[in-house]
Amino acid sequence: EVIEAKLKKGEAELNAKQAELAKKQTELEKLLDSLDPEGKTQDELDKEAEEAELDKKADELQNKVADLEKEISNLEILLGGADPEDDTAALQNKLAAKKAELAKKQTELEKLLDSLDPEGKTQDELDKEAEEAELDKKADELQNKVADLEKEISNLEILLGGADSEDDTAALQNKLATKKAELEKTQKELDAALNELGPDGDEEETPAPAPQPEQPAPAPKPEQPAPAPKPEQPAPAPKPEQPAPAPKP
Repeated sequence: EVIEAKLKKGEAELNAKQAELAKKQTELEKLLDSLDPEGKTQDELDKEAEEAELDKKADELQNKVADLEKEISNLEILLGGADPEDDTAALQNKLAAKKAELAKKQTELEKLLDSLDPEGKTQDELDKEAEEAELDKKADELQNKVADLEKEISNLEILLGGADSEDDTAALQNKLATKKAELEKTQKELDAALNELGPDGDEEETPAPAPQPEQPAPAPKPEQPAPAPKPEQPAPAPKPEQPAPAPKP
């Protein structure tokens, strides 16, 4: 009884610990989902945070550049309307300082924008490249799947050729038919993906023109009938022989 009581107590403690563990795991999963609902890796999250920080800095620099350009414009207006007799040196110095600061901020902004996109591409171009990369990845996966299916079909055909019983043959034939159907479907998906990528990976492929129907061969001309042979001219009738002259007396 003592042992049984200890076992029950141990079992109860174990169940309590398992329940607590399940609760903690649920809390952890919810916390991770709230931190990253899209299931991204830590590297991806760090990269996104870095890009967001750079974007923020770029916005601040752009605003600073706009403010400096406005200040410079106002100083130039003041300088243009100043009385020549007045001392304009202070305005000129301030204008020169603002222009130098503007040049510095513009250089910082250009470097920052280059670091965000070294090739200076537009967002549309970057989005298009990302889409093409995704299509390339999908095409590679489909090509690998096609190769695997072709290999499986080849192996099944070899097995089918050496099968003994009718049961084995029927099972292999069914499996072979299934694999061939799957191959056909995958091949169509691959063709669609490759067509969407286009020949150079950046435009849809123009379908090849339909072949022109062959022109029928001209009918042979009927042969001209051979000319009828001309009737032979009858041979001339032999002339009657002249009687020999009578002897003179």
